[in-house]
Amino acid sequence: MWLKDYKLVDEARRLGYKVVSVEGLDSGEASLDPNVFSKVVVVSDSISNLKSALGGLKGPKTVVSVVPLNVEVARWVAHDRRVDSIVMTSRNQVLFDKKQASVMKYYDKPLEVPFTEIRGANESSLAGFVKRLKLMISRKVPIIISSGASGILEYHHPLVVLSFIVKLLDVDYEAAKAMLSTNPYKVLTRTAI
Repeated sequence: MWLKDYKLVDEARRLGYKVVSVEGLDSGEASLDPNVFSKVVVVSDSISNLKSALGGLKGPKTVVSVVPLNVEVARWVAHDRRVDSIVMTSRNQVLFDKKQASVMKYYDKPLEVPFTEIRGANESSLAGFVKRLKLMISRKVPIIISSGASGILEYHHPLVVLSFIVKLLDVDYEAAKAMLSTNPYKVLTRTAI
């Protein structure tokens, strides 16, 4: 689960989340709790700026995610080993086409979608999310549905999110469960080393 505020960790545990990543947390704070990871989200529209931003970010228990704002950055970031996931938002969803799916599949780079983005999307944006997520599923790209919560009102119980994803994407329960648990856990276990 991806949170934007450390104060929300206790609430996440109360809702049943066992492992969380918190944006803006330094790795020293993250090391105090074995189930809390630091998360860095880099938004970029330039490969050169992204290269500079990624320098020195990767450390133990640090998850690095990138929100690409153009096709070049989206394609390039799929190759970079320092990046743990590529984030799709309503702002950049048009970048996630067949070619992007192919590159992400080849490099085993997961697509991360904050649930707050899906829940807050208007009808046309939601249709775009569904179309692109179904494309990624058909291409066997690992998908992570993260929370993206920055406040208590943006929290949702894992079973609520699970049910919503099953209905929205017309996938079975196990596939939706992997988006909430197995796929994010794989990223975190690679990061813990």
